Amino acid sequence: MRLTRMAAIPALLAAAATLAAACSSPSKSTSPGTKPRITIGAQNFTENEVLAYVYSDALEAAGYPSSVKPNLGSREIIEPALEKGDIDATIEYVGNYLAYLDPKAGNLSVSATVATLKPIVAKKGLTLGAVSRAADSDAIAVTQATATRYHLSSIADLKPYASRWTFGGPPECATRITCVPGLEKYYGIKFKSFKSLDEDGVITHTALANGDVQAARIFSSDAVIAQDHFVVLSDPKYFQGAGNIIPVVRTAKATPGALAVLARVSDALTTADLVQFNLKVSVDHDDPTAVASAFVQAEHLG
Repeated sequence: MRLTRMAAIPALLAAAATLAAACSSPSKSTSPGTKPRITIGAQNFTENEVLAYVYSDALEAAGYPSSVKPNLGSREIIEPALEKGDIDATIEYVGNYLAYLDPKAGNLSVSATVATLKPIVAKKGLTLGAVSRAADSDAIAVTQATATRYHLSSIADLKPYASRWTFGGPPECATRITCVPGLEKYYGIKFKSFKSLDEDGVITHTALANGDVQAARIFSSDAVIAQDHFVVLSDPKYFQGAGNIIPVVRTAKATPGALAVLARVSDALTTADLVQFNLKVSVDHDDPTAVASAFVQAEHLG
């Protein structure tokens, strides 16, 4: 079993305090003709951290001073920091990002999701980079034993049993439309209780394997789904949204040159790469910075 999607999530207030300490003053815009310094904030799970280092390394190689602030917290921490200028960029997942910014947007295709996001983020002083074909969606999983016993293959199949079961996920899952509220809205599924866990890390995997929860929110690019004998349930109503990777940059730092570098990275990434990132860091215990550097070199992005 993997050791992380960065272990247990820190409390929101603690994460906010950490961010404030790390970013004592907003990032500054640069004068025309200079390459801006770009600080990328990573969410609190392995894959997003590696992605932040990948994009940052590519920027550095192209002459843009860049750094990463890892493990800052969930989207509820990252987005306000980005809008305030405490960080300059982050790596997002288009469907979840839209659901966070506009819970009423509904379930859209990748292109429609990006088109809907653009004016929303523009009003916040942000710019979208190029969307990648690499995707990692939220997913609902059960153990193979549970799937076999109750004949579960789709999220909809949970409905007859949910009122007796506990559902597990990260703390923000309780209020996100792509998680507990969405299960009730789109599938009419209401679990007996919700157990706050981590971001698809060892706590979530252990709780699901031990029966402390009967279903849990994980990530579709989880490298050890088969190893842990979990079954990802299909989502026929597509309520969890498209999981394609996309950089989000403060408009003051989103120069044509910087966006071009980010676009090259987005174009190089595949879903298989995300699985490998998770495998190398969470299972093989490789350093995230080393994994990112190796990818940038292999893809000639540096």
